[in-house]
Amino acid sequence: MADKDYTVTLTDVQQKALLGNMVSIQDWIDNSIGNKARKCINRYVELSGEGSRMSTDEKKAEIITGMTIETAEDRNKRLGID
Repeated sequence: MADKDYTVTLTDVQQKALLGNMVSIQDWIDNSIGNKARKCINRYVELSGEGSRMSTDEKKAEIITGMTIETAEDRNKRLGID
């Protein structure tokens, strides 16, 4: 699976305010999304019954790669949530 790039667009006002609170917006974004991904990975690994959050990154990747994970969009459609 190839790495994916995402883009965030901020107004000048948003950027100025954020830079008053943090040294690097990019570092904050990277850390935030990386932490969210880590939590999601651990959740699915534990749900699989094949590993735990203490499993190696390689084992977690193997488990996630082999899983079928319903997307949030598909789940919301199935449940009738807009």
